[in-house]
Amino acid sequence: MATSQHRASPSIDVPESDVPSGAMIDNPYRQDTFVRPVDAEPSSVEILDTEVCWALAGTSDIGRIAIVDEEGRPEVLPVNFLVHDRHLYIRSAPGTKLMNITSRPLVTFEIDGHDDLTWWSVILHGSARRLAIDAEIDESGVLGLASWNPTEKHNFVRIAPSRVTGRRFPRTRPESADLAPADLAPAAAEQATPEPNLTHRLRLAAAWVLVVTTVFSALSALAGGVGMLLTGGLGMPTSLLTGGPFTSFVWPGLVLLLIVGGTQTIASILLLKRRESALLWTAVAGFGMVIWILVETVVINGFSWLQGVYVVTGMLQLVLVIGLLGAAAWLPRRSVAETLGSATARVRA
Repeated sequence: MATSQHRASPSIDVPESDVPSGAMIDNPYRQDTFVRPVDAEPSSVEILDTEVCWALAGTSDIGRIAIVDEEGRPEVLPVNFLVHDRHLYIRSAPGTKLMNITSRPLVTFEIDGHDDLTWWSVILHGSARRLAIDAEIDESGVLGLASWNPTEKHNFVRIAPSRVTGRRFPRTRPESADLAPADLAPAAAEQATPEPNLTHRLRLAAAWVLVVTTVFSALSALAGGVGMLLTGGLGMPTSLLTGGPFTSFVWPGLVLLLIVGGTQTIASILLLKRRESALLWTAVAGFGMVIWILVETVVINGFSWLQGVYVVTGMLQLVLVIGLLGAAAWLPRRSVAETLGSATARVRA
C-alpha cells in the first residue's frame, strides 16, 4: 500500500487571497493547524492608524528587527525593546548586529500581539542610531530595559521610524488543539525570562547601599558644617582645640561643609544621574571622609562613637566603589550607568 507524506511548505507568509475558503494553512513553526473560517472575509482585517499602532507597540516588550548584513543579506533578530516619545530603544552587545546597524542604519521593526478577540501586528520602518550621550540614555529609560538574553548589553540604540503601519484581525481558535499557542505564550514567556542571578542581585544591592550611604553622608556633612558655623561648635567646648592649629570651630566647620560635604554632594548627584564619573567622585568623597575623621580625632585628642560611624561610612564607600569598578573578584565589572540604573530608580521612588 503506497503511502504519501505531506511536507510543510517552508514559507510561513501565505497571502489570504491564495488560500481557498476553509482550507488548511500549514506553518512549520506552529504545533497546530488553523482553519480559516468560511465567513472570515479579507475585509475583516482592520488597517490601524498611527495612534493605535503606537499604543499597541507600547504594550509589548519583544519584537523582531530586520537588518542587512555585510554581504547584503536580510537578517531578522528577536530583541527586547521599549517605546519612548515615539521612538524604539533596544540594547545590544558588541558584535555583528551592532556593526550592521551602525554601517547600514535603515531597519524594519515588527511587533505583534493579541487580546481575547483579535491578533495585531505593527511594522515600523526607520533608521537606527547608537546612543552615546548620557542625557539621551537617561531620558529614554533604556537603562531599565531587561533582556531575555543574559548576555551583557552596554550599547543602546534608538530607532526613529519614518513610517508606521499596522493591521488587526479577528482571532480564531485552532480545531486540532485544546489550547491555542497564544494561550500558551504567557507561560512560555515566563519560562524564557531568566531570573536575576546572584551576581546581578549582589551588584544591585551594592549600588543601592552606595547611593543611600553617599546621600546620607552628604546631608549629614552639610548639616554638621552649617551647625558648627552657626553655633560655634555644636556645643563642643573650644578647649578641645587646645594644642591644635585652630582656635575656633570656624575653620573645621568650613572644611566639613565645603570639602567633606561638597565632595559627598557631588558624588550623590552623579550617582543619582548615573554618570560614569560617579564612582570616582564617591571614592574621593569616602577617602576625604576617613581623612577628616582621623584629623579631627588628632585635633580634639579624642574619639567618639559618632566618629566611628563616619569612619565606617567612608570605608564602606571605598569598598563598594572597588567592587563596582570590578577591581574585586567578588563583583565583576559592568557598566556604571547600567549598575546604578535600578538602584537610583528605587531611591527616587
